[in-house]
Amino acid sequence: MNRTSLLLTVAAVLAVVALFAQGGRPPVPSGPVSSTPPTPRPTASTPSSTLSFTAASPHRVLSTTGGDAWAIIDVTADVRDVPHQPVSLAVVVDVSGSMMGRKMEEAKRAARSLVEQLGDGDELTLVAFSDSARRLDLRRMSAAGRSDALSFIQSLRPEGSTNISDGLAAGEEALLGAIGQRRLVLVSDGQPTAGITDRAELNRLAGAAHERGITVTAIGVGNDFDATLMRGMAQWGGGVYGDLRQAEALEVVLADELRQARRPLARNVTLRFRPGTRVQVVSAAGRVVQQGLDGPQVRLPDFGSGATARVLVKLYQGGGLGAVDLVNPRLEWTNADGTAEAVEARLTVPLTGDVAQVQSTRDEALYADVARAFGNEQMMLAAEAMERGDRSNALALLDRARALFGTSADALAGEEAVLKTKSIEWKKSDYDARNESKDMMRKTLKTFGETNNAFY
Repeated sequence: MNRTSLLLTVAAVLAVVALFAQGGRPPVPSGPVSSTPPTPRPTASTPSSTLSFTAASPHRVLSTTGGDAWAIIDVTADVRDVPHQPVSLAVVVDVSGSMMGRKMEEAKRAARSLVEQLGDGDELTLVAFSDSARRLDLRRMSAAGRSDALSFIQSLRPEGSTNISDGLAAGEEALLGAIGQRRLVLVSDGQPTAGITDRAELNRLAGAAHERGITVTAIGVGNDFDATLMRGMAQWGGGVYGDLRQAEALEVVLADELRQARRPLARNVTLRFRPGTRVQVVSAAGRVVQQGLDGPQVRLPDFGSGATARVLVKLYQGGGLGAVDLVNPRLEWTNADGTAEAVEARLTVPLTGDVAQVQSTRDEALYADVARAFGNEQMMLAAEAMERGDRSNALALLDRARALFGTSADALAGEEAVLKTKSIEWKKSDYDARNESKDMMRKTLKTFGETNNAFY
């Protein structure tokens, strides 16, 4: 390097140093530079309490012209040591003719085992229902109370039809004066054939019992029970849904029910959506949306320490400018000591006129959860249609499931093989769909965010 070049180089370096010393910046090269930072994912959360929740939108922005939208609400119970509570338990057992044989013997064995696990401070009532219901009134589990319970269990004989509503009413009536944590466990192997047989009305009966402080668990045994009815009653009743293909699993499930009853954290849990202006709640995957005094809502199961639940909500927003309050969720519950508590938040999403931005900024992982849940819901409905013999409707619902999965590559990748298999099987004239809906329900409940289920 000659002297002239060296002097020019030194001068350039000194100029840059001087520029920085004066707070300036070196010139920016011409050409494209990085775009604005991505819009953060819209979320809302509540402060920590007995129960807390987060709400999120898979879309970072939504269209000013309106359209479909979704909210994913995750509810979490605090992790804490819950004091042991006395339990007042009603075991309501189907003793109709279809229970004859092994199912009846296993039900009696499970009931005897439960009697032995109850403490002196616990209470038990037993109800047997067929054409009508008969019961052993609520007993403290003293030596005399245990003896009465075991004698009642020994007397059970299968006969007659299936009057679920009479069994529910008898169990609830027996628990009205109970002193412990009140839980009703319904066990049936069939479908209602006497008394109230309408699914919606039976669900409402379970919901009414829950509002009066009684948690309702519904356990189906064998292959012939109405899975949709039993799951609906458990959902409305705040308890556990059980699908027991093997009757001997009943002893395990009753023992689990007793453990949950002893250490409750929150019950009577209701999630109110409270949609914003120009927003409508369309549905919640796998859950019954009720119309409450404060708008649409869903019931959630009772929560123990550390329990979780997820609610996936489909909405329609009517568009506008600026931003939209999708939902303003409010979670209400009753603590174990009887006190009422609530937390709430607001989920707001900005609006844009750029349709491409709505698609490009979507959170693909969250959206895959949405597509998977709502697609599986259609598959479950399709399986129920097949069980009823409605093949054409089943295949149409299967096509709707495929369309929903197709909106997310991740969701479709996980379900494509199942869709192809079902489509081929269901088109066969000799296909036996008796257990299809139960198998599909087992698979899909996980995608709905339901964790209060027992499968054996």
